[in-house]
Amino acid sequence: MAVDRFGVGVCALLWLWVAAAGGPAFAQSVAQEAPPDPAEPPAAETGNGVLPKIRFGFEGRLNFRSSDENRFPVKFPFRPEDLPPGQTQAFEQTVNA
Repeated sequence: MAVDRFGVGVCALLWLWVAAAGGPAFAQSVAQEAPPDPAEPPAAETGNGVLPKIRFGFEGRLNFRSSDENRFPVKFPFRPEDLPPGQTQAFEQTVNA
């Protein structure tokens, strides 16, 4: 348990260090990029930009269950006084069956 806590702590510290060290460098690289040329179409129109592609679809589902007559034997060894009269084994079944 102590090893897990130590590993999580080390991982969290490493993540914070990378975020602190890499954040300013990434911001500088983004700031140094040239502004886009007005003659070029935006990235969304060329199809290779960062905007997500939206697709619409249709999905249908249907579920049906008829469990009125399902009875499954239970392997637990019930005492005879716990079972209904005349039965030697317990069964799992739907409540309203």
